[in-house]
Amino acid sequence: MRKFVNTLWVLSFAALLLAVSAWAGTTGKIAGVVTDKTNGQPIPGAAISIVGTTWGALTDEEGRFVILNVPVGTYTLKATIVGFAPMEVTNVGVNVDLTTIQDFALSSEAVELGTVSVTAERPLVKQDRTSSLRIVGAEDVQNLPTRGYQDVVGLQAGAIRFSDNVGVRQRGGRENSTTGTLNVRGGRSSEVAYYVDGFSQQDPLTGLSTTQINNNSIQEVSIVTGGFNAEYGLIMSGAVNVITRAGTDKFHGTFETVTDNFHGENYDFNVYSGVLSGPITPGSDKLTFYVAGERRWAGDREPHATAGGMLPNNESGLWNWQGKLNWRPSGNVSALVGTNGSVEKWQEYRHDYLFNIQHTPKYDDRNYSVFGELTHTVNSKTFHTLKANWFSTERIRGDGVHFDDLWAYGRPSGNPNFDQTQLYTAWDDMNLDPDSLEHGSEENKYFPLVTPHEDSVFEVLMPDGSTREQSFVVRGDEATVWDDLLKRKSSYVGADWDLVSQVHPNHEVKAGLEFQRHALRRYQHLFPVNVYQGANGGFDDIDHFGYNELGEESDEGGLNSVKNPINMAAYLQDKFEWEGLVVNAGLRFDYFDYKTERLVDPEQPLDPFDRATYADTATGLSDEERNALRQGAQELSEDELTSSESVSRLSPRLGVAFPVADGSVFHFSYGKFFQRPDLQNLYVNYDYLEYKIRTGGYFFAFGNPNLEPEETTAYEAGWQRRVSDNASIDITAFYKDVKNLTEVVTQPAIPNSFSTYRNVDYGTVKGVEFSLDVRRSRNISAQFNYALAYADGTGSFANTQSNIAWTVAEPPKHATPLEFDQRHKITGVLDIRTGPGEGPKLGDFYPLERAGVNFVLGAGSGFPYSPVFVYNEVTLGAISPRPSGPINSRRQPWQYRVDMKANREITIAGKMNLDLYVWVINLFDRDNVVDVYESTGLPNETGWLETPDGQQFIVDNSMIHDTSRLTGEEKYQVRQADPRNYDTPRQIRFGARWTF
Repeated sequence: MRKFVNTLWVLSFAALLLAVSAWAGTTGKIAGVVTDKTNGQPIPGAAISIVGTTWGALTDEEGRFVILNVPVGTYTLKATIVGFAPMEVTNVGVNVDLTTIQDFALSSEAVELGTVSVTAERPLVKQDRTSSLRIVGAEDVQNLPTRGYQDVVGLQAGAIRFSDNVGVRQRGGRENSTTGTLNVRGGRSSEVAYYVDGFSQQDPLTGLSTTQINNNSIQEVSIVTGGFNAEYGLIMSGAVNVITRAGTDKFHGTFETVTDNFHGENYDFNVYSGVLSGPITPGSDKLTFYVAGERRWAGDREPHATAGGMLPNNESGLWNWQGKLNWRPSGNVSALVGTNGSVEKWQEYRHDYLFNIQHTPKYDDRNYSVFGELTHTVNSKTFHTLKANWFSTERIRGDGVHFDDLWAYGRPSGNPNFDQTQLYTAWDDMNLDPDSLEHGSEENKYFPLVTPHEDSVFEVLMPDGSTREQSFVVRGDEATVWDDLLKRKSSYVGADWDLVSQVHPNHEVKAGLEFQRHALRRYQHLFPVNVYQGANGGFDDIDHFGYNELGEESDEGGLNSVKNPINMAAYLQDKFEWEGLVVNAGLRFDYFDYKTERLVDPEQPLDPFDRATYADTATGLSDEERNALRQGAQELSEDELTSSESVSRLSPRLGVAFPVADGSVFHFSYGKFFQRPDLQNLYVNYDYLEYKIRTGGYFFAFGNPNLEPEETTAYEAGWQRRVSDNASIDITAFYKDVKNLTEVVTQPAIPNSFSTYRNVDYGTVKGVEFSLDVRRSRNISAQFNYALAYADGTGSFANTQSNIAWTVAEPPKHATPLEFDQRHKITGVLDIRTGPGEGPKLGDFYPLERAGVNFVLGAGSGFPYSPVFVYNEVTLGAISPRPSGPINSRRQPWQYRVDMKANREITIAGKMNLDLYVWVINLFDRDNVVDVYESTGLPNETGWLETPDGQQFIVDNSMIHDTSRLTGEEKYQVRQADPRNYDTPRQIRFGARWTF
């Protein structure tokens, strides 16, 4: 034993020399004791097997057995030994990273009766759970009125779906996402890690995950909200692990379609999904396949209650796919290769572009993942796994008309901005019938604003010194273009080795080595309308690395080349299990090397060695030497930079669970968790930095390679108790101390200050979560969750203090409620379901057999906002309002919503199963407020028109020459009636799912 443990430590130390990646478990284990039913004595030598597989084990002298590395799923377990009746237990569930306890009591008196069969029930209390863990199986995923694993996660206690309405008030300038943001236990959205089949699906640049998974491919969704074991790295708040299905020895297929186009008030939501799986060789499970694909289209990807129908230019088109090839020979080696990915093209409705709808920003999000896994079983108690994968995620965001055509943005006559009322980004007031605005009639919903224009040919000096002829728009008869072109691409290759061994009946030891190498690229042209100026100014305002000035991928060396950071890690963990006591103790080592350059002296970045002063005071220098020194004082060269420093962190983890009474378990966990900052806040384009330091001007925050890892220390204590044969409760209290969070600050510098990032934000999060779980009985199952949380900090996002940094004001010194601090959250799930031959009977027909209905109630208190004095809140000019109270001291209204899904299954020709369902979102059509104007606390009124300035604005803009056009007051009223301040209206969708 001592030799084995020493070997593990040597291997762990070697990992630090060889090469963090983000990996997650995909399997669980089954353990138990086999006894004689008549006297309770252990039975050694009994054979335990998982029916239909090659997995199994023999019991030891004390009748104990353990089967490791069992994929997530539901199985039949069989125990056999001469002299006793064989026994089968069906419906034995295996969950990721957990131990399923299944004991056998064999009878010698029933040998002549043959195999004894029993059905296992889902345990109400998980004995070995040492942290907050929620598991949603494939059946529940299908029954819930949700689509996508993100919606499933959002229902759980501690998880908050935050509506990030960037168009209403500034929230830090973050990128938008079709899936919204998910915050867990008061953490920032980038503190949640996402895995599919154990492999990370997260963009290291932004912390976003845009991967989409077919609902029919989901085997299990595991949500960990605290107390992560040592095998989990790069995580501080939550881990979402999606396990997808695999092929079996039988062919299976699924086709599903969903639409809301059966009725008049629809949002053009459509899904087409297909799955096929089975053996490569019929009848054998040694080599199996699984493939799935989905097409999703939404005419309005995010409907809002007061929009009066579909929002224009808010559509989304998605393709996603999954595939696996599993090899399971009869020997001690198994392997799999797989892929998943998604491509989504979508457009973002912006209310300030209502009269210029064609130019709202367009997005192209792509995710690709290829992975492989090789498992070698050394013996029945030891196996090790080698994993490798490649993951890539990329985004392009640009103008809705010109998108990624850089030269199409050029405007020698300037970018038409606002009309005279400063309310709309349009070149004309537009011919609108005011009476039709409320209903959003088709003829007044959008307008062909791009009119025929004349082009002029310019000779452009390119950044590389060459010239080219390029035509540009020279007339001012086109509306405002989205003057911000963004491209980013992140990829990584990773490798992971894990060893799992049941070294003792009471000890399961895990050890692992991890490595990742990234390739990061980013390009943001802040003013692409200036490209007609070429190298004379058209390419000054670009933050880029891994792309050249034209937005083309470039692997050329230099300070602005592609970034290749590496992460390495090693961990050691012991799971001790003895008579109900479970201890998960682990230690993790993380190593980060950002592989870039940093400023020698941020306060004097262009002249850290004071060359200018030396040139003026030194003797013996020629005029040429003095001029060269003075010029060098205004330029950033390699001697002003030095290599970034690598960082490492050690993270202890401890989780304990022990029974305190029959059917009652107490658990406690403690851990330190480190996470690197979003890497887009770490890397900087030094040409652009030099330009901004020399010229000053508008606000822009530069990455800082000196950032340290962010840190969370978390404590959790919980109690699970079975309160009846079919119900259990779970109460958990938690506390988190968070520090070294990234925030934008002003860096004093000569000749001009600049904005960058520092590890200055901190926060505390505390709360209590209560859950009631009622297992299905008499066709009914139910769940109820309530969470009370207090999330306070000095900044909700890395760019929360953007205005403060811009105006060089004093940043907050004390913690206040964070913007995603939802004090109360309630979720209730009620599922009513009948089996074959159940329900009312009409003759020989049961019309409601194999039917069900699932209701989800969601309620939550309002998010906080900072009250301000009334001002013109709907224009872009007023960005520094005067506060009328403390930061985030007031709350939006509560939100309530009920969703429903009802279905009926039908068997066709004895082989095919048809599941018909209706899915209703916001059943009672409640207008839930998700954002308000900070001056009034109302979602549709700023109060500014009632002020003296507002009254004067009405007078100044009341005279119009064409009565069919809007006055300034009418424009303002339309502008402040932003539908994005409200949640979804009622949506009714119909679906059909065929399986065989």
